[in-house]
Amino acid sequence: MIFTYYIVCKGAVYWHFSSKHELFVHVLEKVYDEQIRALPAQMEHVLASEDPVHTFMQWLETQFLCLTEADGRAKLLLHFLVSELDADVR
Repeated sequence: MIFTYYIVCKGAVYWHFSSKHELFVHVLEKVYDEQIRALPAQMEHVLASEDPVHTFMQWLETQFLCLTEADGRAKLLLHFLVSELDADVR
């Protein structure tokens, strides 16, 4: 996954999003959509391999390794999901 970072002022953010909550939900939706679009091709690769079980295990391991990345994105996501009061967001 490739992230592009932009530096913007706080006012510019709140021009488009009424709260941190709304901004974070927007980011989650974008990441979710990206993952959903990528999943069919990833699973086709798994099923087309000579050893689908082993290939799936490798794919799954890469997914879990994302949770251990030092940049804290996964921790931020988990914190948001755990502390979110809106059941639809959770």
